[in-house]
Amino acid sequence: MAGKREAVYEAVVSLLRARLENVKSIRDMHLIYMDDSRDEQLCAFSALAVPADQWQEAFAQVRAFRRGLKRSDGIYVYKELHAWKFVSGRGKISDRVVPKGRRCEIFKQALQMVASLPGSRLFNAVFPAKQDTWAFE
Repeated sequence: MAGKREAVYEAVVSLLRARLENVKSIRDMHLIYMDDSRDEQLCAFSALAVPADQWQEAFAQVRAFRRGLKRSDGIYVYKELHAWKFVSGRGKISDRVVPKGRRCEIFKQALQMVASLPGSRLFNAVFPAKQDTWAFE
């Protein structure tokens, strides 16, 4: 599975390099975070694109959001939050118990925060797990 994932990410990097050849200025460039989620049947890819000239402002918003969660709920700033684990109550994400209802509120706030990032765009693609490379065609 790891080899296939690496091949998929290599395909994305190749596509990005090809697109960067046409970039005339930093205003034309986007920084992209991409991740995948899969089970035996489906594979979903999500990519968050932020204009390069606005990434510092976007990062400041994310950092402020995470620091706010630390103050309000004790959620560790440097702990990666996986949505399915976070909402279901799995994993040690805080120095205290964060009830499931509160986790759901935080999840909704996180989605709203990402949607408000300056100039951001979110892309998603879902494919049968055995045809996941089709996402890059």
